[in-house]
Amino acid sequence: VMNNYNVDRERIFLDCGHENCGYGIRLASLFPDRFAGIILRDPIKTTEIRIGNLRNVPILALQTPENADQIKAMEKRWSEACPGMLTILPAKGALPHLESAPEIEAWIADKQRSMTPMTITLEPNHDRFNKTYWVGILLADSLQTADPEKLPRVQAVADRANNRITIDAQAVERLEILLNNDLVDLSKEFTIVINGKAMKETRRPSFRQMKQRMMNRNDWGYLFPVSFAASVPKE
Repeated sequence: VMNNYNVDRERIFLDCGHENCGYGIRLASLFPDRFAGIILRDPIKTTEIRIGNLRNVPILALQTPENADQIKAMEKRWSEACPGMLTILPAKGALPHLESAPEIEAWIADKQRSMTPMTITLEPNHDRFNKTYWVGILLADSLQTADPEKLPRVQAVADRANNRITIDAQAVERLEILLNNDLVDLSKEFTIVINGKAMKETRRPSFRQMKQRMMNRNDWGYLFPVSFAASVPKE
C-alpha cells in the first residue's frame, strides 16, 4: 500500500468491524508506530494480547448493550496500561453502526501519529516483531519459552530537559535506541540509563543513515539520525 499509493503516514487508521476487532488490536500491537488510531465497532475480549505497545495509540470503542461487559473490562485494562488512550461512545444503529459516522469522523479529526512519544512501552506479542517508535529489542528471551511472569518488556522515557533517556528492561539482553532532536539535544552530551546504569554519550548525527532508515521503511516520518545499541546490565 505504501509503495503504490500516496498515503499520509501520520493519519492512518484501522477501522475494525464485526469479528475482526481482535485482529485489529493484535495487528496494531505489532506495528503501533504505523497508526494514528483504531476504531472498534464490535469490541471483543482480548486479554491474551499484550497491550503495552498501544500506550500511544488512541482507540475508539463503540458500545452497545451486547458488548457492555467487554467494554467495561477493556476500560479497566486500558486505564492501567494505556491511560487516556481509550474513548467509548454509544453505538448508533445496527452493525456496522453507520449512523455513528459523524461521531467517528469528529474523533478522527485531531488524531495524528507521533514518532517520538516521550514515554513508550515495548511488549512484543511476537518474537519477530519487537520494535516500536524509537526502541527495538535486538536479543531477548523467546516468548515461547520465557517465564510467563517475566516476558520481554522495555519501558523507555525521554527527558529532553535533562538530556536523558531512561530504560527499564526485563528479559532483554540487548537493545537499540534511535534518537533525534525531539528526544534529546544531540549537539550536547546526553545520558542513557539502562536498568539503573548510567552512560554518558555523544553521537554525531548521520544524514546518510537517517535517509537509509527512512527509505527502508518507506516512511518519511521515520527520521532518526543517531542509533545507540547496548547490552542490558545484568542484575
